[in-house]
Amino acid sequence: MANQAKLKKHRHNACIDELVIWTYEKQKADLIVERGIGLYPQEKDADGIFYKLISGDGTYQIHRNQELGVKVDGGGFDTAQIHPDAETIHELIKTKTFTHLERGLLIDFGKTGLMPDWLPGVEPEILPARKKNGKLKMIYGPKKKHEPIACELNIVMTREHINFRRDIYARWWSALDKLCCELWKNDVVMTSYNVLPPMATSEPWLWETKSKTIDKRGNV
Repeated sequence: MANQAKLKKHRHNACIDELVIWTYEKQKADLIVERGIGLYPQEKDADGIFYKLISGDGTYQIHRNQELGVKVDGGGFDTAQIHPDAETIHELIKTKTFTHLERGLLIDFGKTGLMPDWLPGVEPEILPARKKNGKLKMIYGPKKKHEPIACELNIVMTREHINFRRDIYARWWSALDKLCCELWKNDVVMTSYNVLPPMATSEPWLWETKSKTIDKRGNV
């Protein structure tokens, strides 16, 4: 991780997790910046934003206002009401610094506030298969069809799937950390917030394993 930017008294402290959620859930940066909401047609042309004329029956305007949670009257950037720090974060996430996967993970997290599920407490699990009546499903040999040789098994959870979900979480956390470092490099751009490292743990399953080891030993 890069050296943390100098904290400035006139700015609020905020972890990068909080800022990403604020950028997309509260500020709706992707909707406002990408669609040029609040800009006149001439301003959209200048920014290279594609747009099309909308009929005046009001249906599109109602739908757009529902997405944003506000009424947009088409009066330039002031109308869109996006904070410059939210715009900075969104524009940075759009750069080639981030892969398509990282970008998707960050924006999805920002919109939902939900971290990728790393399946805490889940272990590989194989259970005997059962019929609708609750009896075990048996496997019979080719010769003695009335003598079972084994019970069918259902794979409920595999180690591969657990590792896959935790790899996604690790990539998400790495993207958060990268975003934080990039904002530290461009610290002069941030106007209202001191960017702090992620609140989320990078590999929470390691703590889970350590906790289980302590419990087995009977130590506090």
